[in-house]
Amino acid sequence: MVLEQQSSVGGLYSIEEVGGLTLTIIPPVVSSIKRLAEILPDLKLEEWRPIIKKTKEEHLKMKVCPFCDELPTWLDVKEGYLVHNLPEALLELGSKVKIVRGYPLRVREGKLFTNRGILEFSEIINTGSREELNRLIGVEEDLKKIGCLLAVIVSRGGINKWDVLLHGSAGISFSHVFRREIDEKHDVYHVYAFTRGGKHLDADRILGDLKRASVLTKEDVVTMRVRYIRECILAGEKEKNRPNFLRECGRLGLWDNLSLEEAVESALRC
Repeated sequence: MVLEQQSSVGGLYSIEEVGGLTLTIIPPVVSSIKRLAEILPDLKLEEWRPIIKKTKEEHLKMKVCPFCDELPTWLDVKEGYLVHNLPEALLELGSKVKIVRGYPLRVREGKLFTNRGILEFSEIINTGSREELNRLIGVEEDLKKIGCLLAVIVSRGGINKWDVLLHGSAGISFSHVFRREIDEKHDVYHVYAFTRGGKHLDADRILGDLKRASVLTKEDVVTMRVRYIRECILAGEKEKNRPNFLRECGRLGLWDNLSLEEAVESALRC
């Protein structure tokens, strides 16, 4: 059984309905297909060699995550593979698991207290927030995180020819934009804007900055969906010694900036 707090499973790698299209929040691009093909053998893949446009790239790391040694692998723009049917594959995986909507309140002596009742356990497999679980079990770690506003925009096609825009200017809210064609008349843009210190952005700021950066105007947009991810980039110091009843997997459970394929593999093989 999976206890899921969010309205949709997957967090950073979750799926949204945008203008009648089923899309992943982040681009369905993977750098390695060997691991993923073993788990999801019916993937429809296309080689991806992006055309990259760069603006003040030398400031990018400081803009996104000043305390990180390096940016996460899922922000590492390089050649890879575009997965055309990733939303369908992830939905199929999710359908095989019993999911209960709810949230944990505390853990005491082999019992997990939730808003849906009390669950007895011999082992907890955690793929959710390590930071939140620490509060429940009374463990302290020096964990750090950076949030991000992720915008998925469907626009009229043919406006831009690049596939990736890297923008290091401090005056522009977003840092990464991924573009891909979805049909002859439309493109989809995945826009990342990272925040820290409790600062929040909104869709109007993103659209305003897209216009300022000569990417899109409001008139170009057909539909748009925005989601805020509180634990987007993960950092800090983790303790090696964890409770014996606890097994941790996935991006948030391990508190590790796993790529999409690494996160899927970790969660399924936990």
